[in-house]
Amino acid sequence: MIYTKSITAERQQLYSENIVPGQPRKQLHSVLKTLCQVLSVLFVLSIFSACNIGFTADSLLVPPKLSEEQQKVYDALTRAAGNDIRLKYPVSGQYRSAVTIADIDGDGGDEAVAFYERAEVKAAGDLTAAALRINILDTNEQGEWYSVYDHAGAGSDIDRMIISPLGNNDTPLITVGFIMLSGMKTARIYSYTDNRLSGEFSENYVSMFTADLDRDEHFELCLLHPNNADRQAYISLVSVEGNLIYEWGTADLNPTAGEYINIVSGVLSPKTSALYIDSSNGDSLRTDIVYSPAPGKLRNPMYLRESELIENTARPLGYLSTDIDGDKTLEIPVLSPFPGYSAAREEAVYSTNWMYLDNYTIKKKYSSYYSMADGFVFLFPQRWDGVVTVRTDEETGDIIFCKYTAGLSVSDMPELMRIAVTEGEASHAGYRLVKNKDNFYYYVFSPASHEEPLILTDTEIDNNFRLL
Repeated sequence: MIYTKSITAERQQLYSENIVPGQPRKQLHSVLKTLCQVLSVLFVLSIFSACNIGFTADSLLVPPKLSEEQQKVYDALTRAAGNDIRLKYPVSGQYRSAVTIADIDGDGGDEAVAFYERAEVKAAGDLTAAALRINILDTNEQGEWYSVYDHAGAGSDIDRMIISPLGNNDTPLITVGFIMLSGMKTARIYSYTDNRLSGEFSENYVSMFTADLDRDEHFELCLLHPNNADRQAYISLVSVEGNLIYEWGTADLNPTAGEYINIVSGVLSPKTSALYIDSSNGDSLRTDIVYSPAPGKLRNPMYLRESELIENTARPLGYLSTDIDGDKTLEIPVLSPFPGYSAAREEAVYSTNWMYLDNYTIKKKYSSYYSMADGFVFLFPQRWDGVVTVRTDEETGDIIFCKYTAGLSVSDMPELMRIAVTEGEASHAGYRLVKNKDNFYYYVFSPASHEEPLILTDTEIDNNFRLL
């Protein structure tokens, strides 16, 4: 296949402009039950980011056991390549095994893709020789696996592999992300035809995945590129038309990004899909939002040279963009002190404000109390916004929601509701169980007052209580 950096306007018009609602990708974060767990995860990520030169998946964890069919593929591989080989495992993505069985040429039958390295080449330290190899295997009429084609890899380790059609090409393509000795990642796109791997596409990246931003029911390859001497950080979409691989569109990203922490697909409107990209500069997070206003074009309204929208999303590490209310529009959590507190005070308690992009403006959709340690969010109803504050009961650990009253200490403000979190079911006189997950139980106490309009009904409490 031929790779070009551009495509003519006539070919761009072949892409459909009819767009349909998209589906969110699986979010990249999980529930963090304690603050220590959060810090541990971030610490490990920072180590891998800074020290990934030459690391291998099999040096970090025990390789997964091969299935019976994969073992047959491995036996066929050793017959072709010899016994002195070591399987190589992708460190991320859907395909985490060294041996993947899939239809890679669209003929309806399965082939096998195996990654391995020649131990004697690596031991010799000959960097000019290709230690990492890709082997394609197939079955004969008796159903026995045999090696069809062997190909030199383009790095020392494998970041991930994607098997998917791209653009208007219905035939699956194999995209492999290689990790160089320097730690740099390079994406290669291969087609498998006539028992051979071929492909001229090669681009460096820091994150790689597929998405359908223009909703034409065809996927493009998304690559996030780091800052370098020639260009600031940017995202590019790569597509395929016939035998032509081309750069579908690009958009600049936050130039202060050092690491991409969270990438989630959602929508900006019922007709516009978007990627929400949370990046870290080491101290804080910011969010880029990328969408396609027209075929072959990408736009990131968060980072425009005349705009400071990206700075309106700055917040501490760990606060990831999330579809907090299930409407497919992701909200960005930004912090501000609750009433009665000042950011200058160490004991300040912060409201998590869930922000969204509307016509090049960052607007607030909800205020909330977000406990990352306990894995829950309580969204404030509109009548609570700006008039309810929060404190912690030092004796019980309960989260107490209070009616803000000017001139009073927060500890003396009237209570409206309490939330108690326990590991394991517990007895709480007067409290009601509202949620439980993974042996964590969430209880709410609400005073039975009919005179205070800020007291919430059970239905309001249940609707606004969210587990992350």
